[in-house]
Amino acid sequence: MDFSFTPEQDRLRQEVRDFLQKEVKEDCRVDFLFDR
Repeated sequence: MDFSFTPEQDRLRQEVRDFLQKEVKEDCRVDFLFDR
């Protein structure tokens, strides 16, 4: 199945991921591993 995002949605998604990675890096990296 192919999910297509509009450029705006894709950009927002990327921002959220970047933000989460920054926040999560310090405390609980383990949670991030199970996220994929």
